[in-house]
Amino acid sequence: MQKAIGVAIAGAFGLSLAAIALFGERTPAAPPEWTVVGGIEGAADVKFVRLAEGLERTRAVYDRASEQLCGQPNSPRICFLYFYAAQDPTPPTMPRRQWFSRDGAGRYPYLAMYTRNRNSNHAELGGWDCERAGVEGAPRSALCGPGVKETYDAVLKIASRTSTASACSWPRTDDVAQFEIYLAKVSDAGWRDYYRDAFNTMNSGRGPDNLQDCPRLRERIEAAARNARDYLGMPQPGVVRQNVAPRGGGPTRR
Repeated sequence: MQKAIGVAIAGAFGLSLAAIALFGERTPAAPPEWTVVGGIEGAADVKFVRLAEGLERTRAVYDRASEQLCGQPNSPRICFLYFYAAQDPTPPTMPRRQWFSRDGAGRYPYLAMYTRNRNSNHAELGGWDCERAGVEGAPRSALCGPGVKETYDAVLKIASRTSTASACSWPRTDDVAQFEIYLAKVSDAGWRDYYRDAFNTMNSGRGPDNLQDCPRLRERIEAAARNARDYLGMPQPGVVRQNVAPRGGGPTRR
């Protein structure tokens, strides 16, 4: 009797080994990195996405979710994703008008927002929460990190002065050349390019819509530029002589 029981156990064990060899050992499926938990009622262009716990600071998860939900051939041509942490209160599916009112998006702070418009070929991960989603992996437009926003603001103020001075015929400075010297000291090539693009975009040569406003705006713009130069460690401009009368009014520096 005992011998028969032993043979049966051995046979069962042999079958188990055979099954493992044939089908492979099964492991529990990994939990999903993200889950769609809501959206706009009756529409597919806006989705609310909850990230799995502990993945709030993992940029790759945002990118994978964005590609799967907005980057497929059957995805909406215009697509919006709002990302939430696992512990965040997430919005339920609601009418579009409600979502874009005070009772909608504003009541549910999100980690980031992804937008994609195939009609204009535009895609962007924005609205990044530097504190909760973290600095590492943040898009540059979020301006995360110590001193980054202050540096960006200073760059725009100097470019604004340069652009407005051109339109208003204020005395020229060497700000453009000095800014290039500053950029050479920025060790991160990505930030260096980002600051340069911001400067070039702002330094368009355009001034106020009405050039008669040049005298009124000058004191404020000049003061902002002086503070920005100090922040970036750029020298203040020296004495610049200009014989041409200012187009928009205001005194000529001597």
